[in-house]
Amino acid sequence: MKNLFIAIVIVCILCTSTASALKVEIKTPSVVHPNEKFNISIVVDENLPTVVGVALNVPEGFTLVNCSTPYKVSGNTVSLAMINDTRVECTFKAPSSEGTFTIRGRWVDMLNDGEGKLEASISVSKVTATQITTTIVAPTTTTATTTHPTATTKQTPGFEFITAVLSISLIALRRWLR
Repeated sequence: MKNLFIAIVIVCILCTSTASALKVEIKTPSVVHPNEKFNISIVVDENLPTVVGVALNVPEGFTLVNCSTPYKVSGNTVSLAMINDTRVECTFKAPSSEGTFTIRGRWVDMLNDGEGKLEASISVSKVTATQITTTIVAPTTTTATTTHPTATTKQTPGFEFITAVLSISLIALRRWLR
């Protein structure tokens, strides 16, 4: 009878779904020229379907040209809706002033209640190719990665029903064994 109880517990464990953490990255060039147009990418490392909302705080002077997904601009905030997309490209125009700027943002996984932060730095510089040493051929890509701090579980359809049936079965089994 003890083995039957262990078997029921194992079945209960197998019926639960596994935890899944969504990974969202922002990829930007590390150096751009003043007034230059450049692309940033937001990449979701997850199988479809995905519904992810992204809000990016763009530094003063940067201008959004276009995005490959629906977006809304409010002040310095760009809001994106990534619906069944694993990659979004946005084109920005760099400011005329030089310096190092940081793009910060947040993402929210609408299907699994996950969320996280995004951050990437971009240097705007007038340095020309003749001033760059031979070890630097092209701008490199900076990647900032964030994962959901606590894993969320995806619900399995009918999970509540299975849990209720197994709970009642365990109670009945325990009373029967007395």
